Order: sequence, then structure tokens, then C-alpha cells
Amino acid sequence: TTVYSFNGKVAPFYEWLQLSPPVGMRVDLAQARVVARDFLVRVVGMANPSYVRFGFVDEVFATVDFRATTAGKATGPVTSVLLIRTATGFRPIWAETDTIRLDVPQMRMTSDVVRVSSPLTVMGSALAWEGQVNLRVVQDNGLAVRKLGEGYGTGGGDQMRPFTAQVPFSRPSTSMGWLVAAELSGRNGEVTKATVAPLVFAGAPVQPGVRVFYTPNPDLPEFHPEPEETMPVNGWTMPTGQGTITLTMWATAGTDRVQLFLTPLGTGASPTPALLGTATRSGTKFTYVWRYADEPLLARISIVATGPAGRTEDGAFNVFHR
Repeated sequence: TTVYSFNGKVAPFYEWLQLSPPVGMRVDLAQARVVARDFLVRVVGMANPSYVRFGFVDEVFATVDFRATTAGKATGPVTSVLLIRTATGFRPIWAETDTIRLDVPQMRMTSDVVRVSSPLTVMGSALAWEGQVNLRVVQDNGLAVRKLGEGYGTGGGDQMRPFTAQVPFSRPSTSMGWLVAAELSGRNGEVTKATVAPLVFAGAPVQPGVRVFYTPNPDLPEFHPEPEETMPVNGWTMPTGQGTITLTMWATAGTDRVQLFLTPLGTGASPTPALLGTATRSGTKFTYVWRYADEPLLARISIVATGPAGRTEDGAFNVFHR
């Protein structure tokens, strides 16, 4: 007979066995598929994307491939969504299909994108039905997608040919958006494939966000990320018993409110985030006083910033309380 225990106590061992790792948890493949499909439906306008395959580019980036479904069949060209792993899951970077290439604007990380204004110059090459490429400029504030402008480029109908177009667009109300270059079906006008580049609009209201998250008061012992196969997520071990922790955050000028959401971790835990509380604002400084109970806790706390330009989930950290 084998008996597993901690310091001679059996119950704590089996309680520990139920817990998920407090840091570096690998995000489920299913979540990546959901995020990528939502991007194609919400931003690209693809009516019914059919999943093809998933793959990790490296430990940070992943791709999820889809085909448009036409007449009940998913036999068209592949549109591949590039995702980046974050502390809380996956986030779309761009999407591309082999027969629509964008040279201007370039396919780059949002932080490297040059700010654009109307009209937007679009240059690339395409092979599409009658050579027509539908070009849409949309804004995306994290809450909703809104079309700002639309145009067309003419590439090749028999082979890849270059195109150049100017797409005027109306004034955005947030700084982040996308250029969607898509082929529309000659049968029903639906999107059959697309290449999507990120945009940052010049002169638009700043997207809300938390710039810096400071160490809590009092200082808490940190636990550190697992080895290379996991995604780093900062976290703290809370003192035993009940107590108070003051969390201080600095936000961008476009932030009106900062909220903290708590998601329990571990086997059997509900994955649904619950509102922990709303931080008190003083200029760009936000402070939240967390009075925690004397009870076991393993959870992830995510920070959500909102403002006139939209909503941004800006980070996460884990907490562990015995």
C-alpha cells in the first residue's frame, strides 16, 4: 500500500493534486480556434469559417487556418490567422491568404505600424475572381468593429498581378483598426479569402490601457514562470490568513476606468471571470484596495481598461493563497 501525503497529512496532498499550475499555463488549442474564428467573422466578415488546422510557429506565435464555407462545402482557399500568446490567451496579429499580398500597408506588429490617415494608399498583388479585391478600412476598439471606408483594387483574374488603390475613410473614434483585403464570391457576395493588416490611425483618441503595473503593497513573494514550454505569467503568493493588498496602476490618457476580474484556476473551477472590483482614479493613477478572506485561493486576476475609445484587457497576474 502506498500513501501520499504532505507532512504526514493525506488531505492536503489531494487538495494540491486538484490545482492547476499557478504560472505558465499553456493555453488550450480550443481557445486559439475560438479567437481566430471570431476574428474572421467579426472583422473580416467571413460568414461561416471552417477550421482546417492549427500550428505553433514558436512558443509565442501560432497560426489557425480556415476556409470559407460555400454551399455547405469548405473547399476554397485557406485564410490563415496569426495569433500571439499573451498572459490571458491569444490575440490576433493579422491574417493572410496566398493569393492576396499586401505591400503597403505592411504586415507588421501593431507597435511598429506607421500611423495612417485618409485616404489610405494600398499596394499589393492578387489573384481573385475577375481580379477584384474588396478593400475595407475598419476600426476595432475591443468592443465593436465599425467600417470607416471601402474601395477596390484590381489585380489578376488569371494570375497574380499588382494593384494600387486609394481608400478614403471617415474619422475614427479609436486608434486601432484593420485593412481587410478580401475576395468576394461571385455567387453570393460573401468573403471567400482575405489578407488583413493592422492599422494605427493618426489623430484618433488613444486606446485605453494600463501602462505600468506596480508591485503590490505590501511586497509579496513572487512565483516565477515554468520552463521554456510555458508562457510567463507574473504572480504573487499572498500571506496566510485574511489581509489587505493595495494595487497601484498607471493608465494611458484615454482610460476612464480600470477594473480587475478574478478567474479561479484548478480542476473543477469555473473559468468565468468575476468582477473583483473597480479601481479608484486620481488622474492617470488607479488604486484598488483588495481585502481578501482567510480561505484557499488559486486564481488569475486580469486588468481591463475602458474609455471613450474602447476597451482593452491589458495584463494578468496569478495569486495563490493557502
